[in-house]
This record gives sequence, structure tokens and C-alpha cells, in this order.
Amino acid sequence: MRNYVSGALAVTSFRHLSIHKKLTIIIVASCLLVSLVVSGFFIVSEMVSVRQAVHQDLSGLARVMSINLQASLEFIDPETATELLASLSARPHIMQAIVFTKDNKPFARYRSAAIPAAEAEAVSQEIANQHLLLGQASYHVEKETIDITVPIGTADAVLGTLLLQSDTRAFQAIILRLLFVLGGILAATLLLALYLSHIINKSISNPVLALAATMESICQEDNYSIRAQETSRDEIGVLVKGINSMLDNLERRDEQLVEAKREAENANKAKSRFLAQMSHEIRTPMNGVLGIATLLLKTPLDEKQRDFARTIYRSGESLLTLINDILDFSKIEAGKLELETAHFNLRELIEETIALFANRASEHNVRLSCFVQATIPAYVIGDPGRLRQILMNLLGNALKFTQDGDVSLSVFPGESRDEKRGMLRFEVSDSGIGISPEKQQVIFSAFSQADSSTTRKFGGTGLGLAICHHLVELMGGEIAVESQENEGAVFWFTAFFPKGNAEQAVSFTRDRSAQTEVGQFSATVLVAEDNVTNQIVARGMLEQSGLKVDMVDNGQDAVAAYEKNLYDLIFMDCQMPIMDGYEATRTIRALEEKSGVPRTPILALTAHAMKGDRQHCLAVGMDDHLTKPFTEQQLYTVLQTWLESDRVELTKQHPARPAEDMRDAVILDSTVLDSYRSIQQAGEPDIIRKLVAIFLEHSPLVVREMSEASAAKDFERLWKLAHSLKSSSASVGALELSRLCEKMEIMGRSGQTAELPAMTAAVQQAFSLASDALQPFLVE
Repeated sequence: MRNYVSGALAVTSFRHLSIHKKLTIIIVASCLLVSLVVSGFFIVSEMVSVRQAVHQDLSGLARVMSINLQASLEFIDPETATELLASLSARPHIMQAIVFTKDNKPFARYRSAAIPAAEAEAVSQEIANQHLLLGQASYHVEKETIDITVPIGTADAVLGTLLLQSDTRAFQAIILRLLFVLGGILAATLLLALYLSHIINKSISNPVLALAATMESICQEDNYSIRAQETSRDEIGVLVKGINSMLDNLERRDEQLVEAKREAENANKAKSRFLAQMSHEIRTPMNGVLGIATLLLKTPLDEKQRDFARTIYRSGESLLTLINDILDFSKIEAGKLELETAHFNLRELIEETIALFANRASEHNVRLSCFVQATIPAYVIGDPGRLRQILMNLLGNALKFTQDGDVSLSVFPGESRDEKRGMLRFEVSDSGIGISPEKQQVIFSAFSQADSSTTRKFGGTGLGLAICHHLVELMGGEIAVESQENEGAVFWFTAFFPKGNAEQAVSFTRDRSAQTEVGQFSATVLVAEDNVTNQIVARGMLEQSGLKVDMVDNGQDAVAAYEKNLYDLIFMDCQMPIMDGYEATRTIRALEEKSGVPRTPILALTAHAMKGDRQHCLAVGMDDHLTKPFTEQQLYTVLQTWLESDRVELTKQHPARPAEDMRDAVILDSTVLDSYRSIQQAGEPDIIRKLVAIFLEHSPLVVREMSEASAAKDFERLWKLAHSLKSSSASVGALELSRLCEKMEIMGRSGQTAELPAMTAAVQQAFSLASDALQPFLVE
């Protein structure tokens, strides 16, 4: 087993050697093997020949000596025999000679002086072992000696036996000489093999190695313009030619791909420019539509006229929602959509989102439910706006495709091992029409819908789920659907929301609520706007805030007006005739630098809504960016940033409210209710009327129970009731009531009693005022 493993390792090691080494080993091994075989055959042949020659030499000498010794044996003359044997001293290789009589007894003897007596006597042992046969001819070779016996006399009358013993030095010398010759042959063979391998490697392995080096350079440098050198026309040359041809094709393909990529990038840039231009062109008239509708709703109108104006406003908002979806998708494609990071109340957000769909679910006979696992933290960190956008899209789709069934939203802890990041799993399930398996593969792609036929029952652009998919990816999670046709669907997604801080969440909510507070201003502003409708909208909204407004319709007149008058704020449209807003801003900044006057805030008033547009406006010297179409609240927020207001209070008034009823003006923000028009279904009952009716039906009981809990100092019940009323009142725009409920909730959680009676009375008064303000929405 060990030999097998060793052999396998040797084969594996040889397999991974370079071609150069493999060829060298094969050539050298082959040449040496052939040399060894040939030399071995030669040596064996020579040894046999030498052995025969030695045998013949000793046999001839022994026969001559036996003839000469025959007379001595016949006449029994050992002295003469000894003298004859002594003549062998002339042959140094003869160690000894012994003459035996026919009865095998020594008759005469010769022993060389160089042989010890003990070695001389060893021959008797060979005779005893019958290696040597007396009276017969025999031949025996040992390591150190060669022994031969020859009979003396005739074949018929044997007189005795002559034994000659010779050393093997001559034989060994011949063998050493042969081995030396063999070594020389092997050395010469090795040199020849190395020379041959060098020649063969030069013509075979070197081109292959050069080709391998070329390929490695191409891979490392990613440079397909490198070519292998063609050095021959054999198979290697054909291989080199084929590889060079392949590289030519790859280089041409890369050039085509680079060109295609360049064209695609140019097309994408053109698409982005077109999208930005389209956004500008649509947003400009949309600003007029929504602005004029807002101003119109503030004028005395009868109920029918007010409904017409509201319809115009709702239709404009629906179109604006569609535009925003397209822009969101474009930002996602460009990688420019960023998430907000804030502490917020997750449970409150979910409750508010569910509340938005309560009326719609009731109208469709759908049971709408929500479940949030108890281990889910109340406060988390993330982007509440984008999370709400995902949930509203999924819930809206679930209600759209469900009639007389169930829709539920569930929130569970995710399966992430990272507890600090806090993975959550959201599931929106319905019992609607379901989605076929093949459609499930495409519904998260842009502009894809489960039903794309011209007779489809349900509308939509097919962007909602695609946007949700990208938003979920930005949140570090994934989104998927599990469904079968006619058996409902479960849309689920995961996202990471680390645990948040309650105080920071309350502060964030308070800051957001504070953004709805507007006031009157004493300042002079310049508006550069070329669209007449937008001029009317901007003037109406600004003058409503107490501002003095100068209006020009191009950048050149804006610069001239700046040189003649002192303005506290300048609104600058970006695209105008004669001189655009960018150039006008640069000119004004140059004049300020030249004259050393203080910097006048310039705000971009533009329909360009892409992320890079704001950076471009700031780069040319503008200070802020207001996107058209803008709402009153957005405009007032900007004014608060750049101007000092004379007073700050809630001044949003209900469109249908009489001008003299100022109590309602500080209690209700009607734009919250108007925002629900985006989910109003054509031909269905008025969603705002339904929402207000439910609020006015259930909230009095909550207010009464809050008063009872306050009197009994049942703080746990108090904060839960306050939390519930805070959410529902914010959903109908009763912001003052929602704000007071939030304070009441904080007092209940902390067990504060000092201001509890006064706060209870304030909540009752705010609820009474909100109820009165909401009554007009119940009028058919």
C-alpha cells in the first residue's frame, strides 16, 4: 500500500512539472536506459569471453605441464616433478600447483610466495566438496581464485592429476576496465541527452512556454492587444495562430462592447435628460393647477364649485404621485436614491398606515387586521417615510385585488443573527385573486404587472413593486411573494431597523409637526418666473403670508430689479428666456462681490426634481431649492428658514370653512385629508367623508375614557388611550389635538400628575374644536 501511494505521488508530481522539465526527464531517462541496456549486454558478453579465455589459457598450461610430468610419475621422481612445477613461478597469477598420484595423494607441489599457507590449504576443502575432481578434468571459479584439474597419462592409464590454482586479479582488472568504459559511455550519453533535450526544448517547449507567458500577461494586464509570437509552422505554430485569431476576435468584441456601453451610457444620459425635462415640463403646469386650485379653495364658493375645485386638486395630486414614482425609479436606476436615518415609533407608523386603509377596506367588505409581535421594539432607527411607502403600496395592492375577504399586516423578528442591526420581517397577506407562478417572476420588474391586457380590470403603472424592491434592497433586506391563483397572496420583505430611542423619536415627531407651523412675514421678495400661471400661484401664496412681491419673467429683468431695489429673498426660476436663472444668479453674485453688499438669499424655483439638480443650483450660487409643484406648507417652510416671521402659529384653514371662523384655523390642517385623494377609487364613496365619520363616531368615547382615567390616575390606561387618539386625530389633520395627546401619552408613561387636569381640559377643548372643524366634511 505504501509503495502504491508513493508511486501515485510520484506520478502526480511529474504531472505538474513544466513541459521543459518533462521533456528533459524523458529524453535523459530514455538515453540512459538504452545505454545501460547496450552496455550491460556488452559487459556480460566481455565477461563471458574473458572467462573463456582464462579457462583456455589455464587449460593449455595444465595440459603442457601434465605431459611433462608424466615421466616423473612413471619413474616416481618427485624431485623432477617439483622442479618442473617451479617453472610456474614465471607466471605471477599462478598461486600454486599440486601433482596427485592416481590414488589422490600429493606427489609434488609448488606454492607462490605471495599466497599464505592457510589459503593454500583451502584447495583441499574444494576437493572434499567435490568442486574439483581428481583424475578428471574440472574447472571451478571462486571470488579470489580459479582452480583447474587435468589428468596425467592417457585415457586408458591415468597416472595422476595436476591441479593449477590461479588468482582472479587479471579477471577483475578486465571487469574494472569494462565498468570504467561503461561509466564513460553513460556520462557521454547523459551529456548527449541533455544536449538533445536542449535542442528539442528550444523547438517544442520554449514556444509553448512563451505562449503560456503571453496568456498569463494577457490575464494579468487584461490587455487583449498582446499577441503571441509565431515561430514555426508546425502544430505549435497552428496553435499560436489560432490563439492570436481568438485574441483578435476578443479585441474586436471588446471594442464593440465598449462602444455599445458608451452608446448605452449616452442613451441613459439622454433618458435622464429627457426625464428631467419631462418632469420640468409637467411640473410647471402642475404647479399652476395645484396652486390655483389651492387658492381657489380659499375663496367663497358654493358646495358644487368647491367639489369641482377639490376634484381638480385631487387629480393634480394623483398625477404628481405618478410623476414622483417615475422620478423615484429614475433615481434608483441612477443610484442616487438615499434613505433617511431617524428615530421613529414603528408601532405608531404601522397603526397610522393601517388607519389610512380602514375606510377603503370597509367599502370593499374586507376585514383589515394588523399583528405586531410583542418582542418588536416600539422605537427603531430607519427611514419612516420609505417604510410607509412600501407598506402603503403592498396594502393598496392587497385591497385592490381582494373583494369580500381578508387583508392583514404582520410584523415579526427576522432570522438575522445580528441582534444590533435588528432585522424585521413584514408580511402583507390577502385572500384575493392570487398570482400565477409565471407572473411572480416579473412583478418586481419595472413596468410589469400580473395583468397587462388591454381589458385588465385594475390600473397602475407597474412601478410600485419595482420601487419597493429597490427600497427594500437599500434597507439591506429582500422582498418576495408566495401565491397561487385564486388562493390569495403573501408579500413579505425584510429590512434592518436597529433599536431606537424614545426621546429622539418624540423629538423627531415634534420637529416634523413644527414644520406645519407657519406665520406672517414682513419682507420684500423678488420672484423670477416666466410662466404666467405660476406667477399667479407664487404671488397669491406669498402675499397671503404678508410679503410684498415683485414679479419679473426673465433673468435679465431679475438682475435689473436687483440693482434697483433691496430684496430680502429672491425666488429664481431656472429656465427662463433671454437669461436663465443660473446665469442671473452668477451675475447677481458677481455684483455682490464687486460692491461688497451682504449676500441676498436666492432660492431655486424649478420643476427639476432630480438629485443632481439641487447640487447644480447650489454650485452656481443659489442657497436653497424649492421644487415645483410646491404646496403652501413647503413654501412656508422655506420662508421660515430664510425669513423671520412676525408670529408662529397654526394658520392652515379648511377650504370650506367661512373666513370669519378663526377657531378652526388653529386646529385643523385640511391638506392631511386632501392627501387621501390619491387612494380614492373612481365611483366609490368619498374616502374623506368616511374617515371623518368614523373619527367623529368613535373618538368621543375615547376622550370620555381619557377623562375618567385621568381622574382615577390610571396611568397605563391613560397613555394607551392618548396614544390611540393621537394616531387617529393626526390621520384626519387634527394636529393640535394630536400634539396634546402626545403630551398626555408622555405624562401617562412617566406618571406625571402636576399638569394632568389642565392637560385633560385642553384635550377636551381641542377635540371639541376639531369636531366642529370636521363637520363640513360630512356634508354630501
